[in-house]
Amino acid sequence: ALGLHGTQAVFCIDNVLLLKGRPVIHDHIVIAAAMFPDLSEELFTQRSATIYGLYHAAFGITVVEPDERVRA
Repeated sequence: ALGLHGTQAVFCIDNVLLLKGRPVIHDHIVIAAAMFPDLSEELFTQRSATIYGLYHAAFGITVVEPDERVRA
């Protein structure tokens, strides 16, 4: 789905969103490491905006058509 070949590195991120201290959303995110060369756990967790906002501000990547799957 990411268009990767061979053993290219990826970041696997589990992001939990809380509402009033209770988990309400769990995102499992897989992105190509080559697109985000300086991404770190600290940069991700200390972001001041949305995840897509981080992609744009820190890496110049604008997400236009994400491939998202939702399950209950």
